[in-house]
Amino acid sequence: MLLLSSDKMNHISWRGVRCALKLPLMVIALKQAVGQNVRTARLACGLTQEDLAERVNRTTETVSNIERGKNPPSLETLHDIAAALGCSLDVLVLGAGRPISPARLRNEARLTHMLHTFSDSDLETALQMLEVFAQRKR
Repeated sequence: MLLLSSDKMNHISWRGVRCALKLPLMVIALKQAVGQNVRTARLACGLTQEDLAERVNRTTETVSNIERGKNPPSLETLHDIAAALGCSLDVLVLGAGRPISPARLRNEARLTHMLHTFSDSDLETALQMLEVFAQRKR
């Protein structure tokens, strides 16, 4: 069982083993990663911070603070940014892992949207088809 202790050092205990958890550092790293991913996607779309701010009805300062990892976006703002950039939320949170073009962002968003509309059996069929395609590309 994982239990958070109440001390200020952010220790955790798991099966009696006590470890220091650097939660503040993890939060900072996450804010910076999300900010960098937003910046990468924005640049891939050829937008300025001003353009993005206008599209999501936020200030340029807000976009700048998000990209610098100073202030994390709310889920609503992150959703609006993803919609404005034509990408999925996971690209902004997890990153693309490679340079991304605007066309790729749009195509991945379209594919993600389509997958959400599929029944379980249709999703299984689509997955099998994609696996065959991926094997041919190797």
